Amino acid sequence: LGANWMSVEPPRNWRAVACSWDGRKWMAAEDGGPIWVSPDAGMNWIATDTFGVHWTSLTCSADGNRMIATVHGAPLLVSTNFGQSWSQHEGVRNWQAAASSSDGTCLAAVVLLGKIHTSHDGGRSWAERESNRPWTCVAMTADGSKMFAAAFGGHLYVSADFGESWTPCAERGRWWSVACSEDGNEIVAAERWGPIWASTDGGVTWKERERSSQWEGLALSANGTKLVAVGAGEGERTLVVSGSGRIVVPPSASIELTYGGHGAFFLTVASGRIEAP
Repeated sequence: LGANWMSVEPPRNWRAVACSWDGRKWMAAEDGGPIWVSPDAGMNWIATDTFGVHWTSLTCSADGNRMIATVHGAPLLVSTNFGQSWSQHEGVRNWQAAASSSDGTCLAAVVLLGKIHTSHDGGRSWAERESNRPWTCVAMTADGSKMFAAAFGGHLYVSADFGESWTPCAERGRWWSVACSEDGNEIVAAERWGPIWASTDGGVTWKERERSSQWEGLALSANGTKLVAVGAGEGERTLVVSGSGRIVVPPSASIELTYGGHGAFFLTVASGRIEAP
């Protein structure tokens, strides 16, 4: 895990990435450009009929066919055919993040300074949940029954009823990213300028897992044993890979990380070089 890396696409201003659970279907959102898809694990890429000035997240179902993309100042975008066509939902808002169940029927999307929106029919209809907050991230279990969402400067919240009701499960923090295992027992949550916290009991108790950094994003394997996180510090960036240690990225280098399925993560090096300390 993380021992070998390869470049799979020319440097672009990438904003978000996702892939199917088997690692075959990849998708990536280009800032100021389209969403790109690859049906062959990054060997070839196709631009879809989309355009986003500021993409904020991209997620998909386990088979990669159902996709949901969030962007500021535009509606939600949903595709059921691996990006061949897209439908718009829920109007123009500052959509910050989205999550999907493994079959793509349960969806959740959060609005910065807005509400949590949930769907139980693959995005055809939506319901507003919770209160207006500075929501930054959302995650859900494989079946969509349990969800986690966090507000910057506020609490981390949990829902155990498919997103209908929400209760705080962690103290206030500068929450920026959250991920969970397929059963929701293992959770990791990163503060923007703080540590990464971990829970092994569904959010009842928390322990610090990684030291403070300007964490930009994280991912967790389905069984909750493998964590990948990218952070930015003074003059360098840090890539944390469970079981493989840390990689320090100097300011002259640029990276993009995506999960490739079967416990493998791939890094696109846009410029410069990266070294393990």
